[in-house]
Amino acid sequence: MSQATIPDITPAIFITIDQTVSLMLASIAIEELALAQENVVSMIPSTSTSLSNQYD
Repeated sequence: MSQATIPDITPAIFITIDQTVSLMLASIAIEELALAQENVVSMIPSTSTSLSNQYD
């Protein structure tokens, strides 16, 4: 059995300082939204009734 051949890929990624700042702010904003959603979901009261028991 032979080893897989992995091509030599050299990515060329060029971003400016302005783009870097925008990406960092967007990343922070998305993280804040995720934390806020987690907080809201944890505040929803859980019920012990399931859908199958609701109509019995």
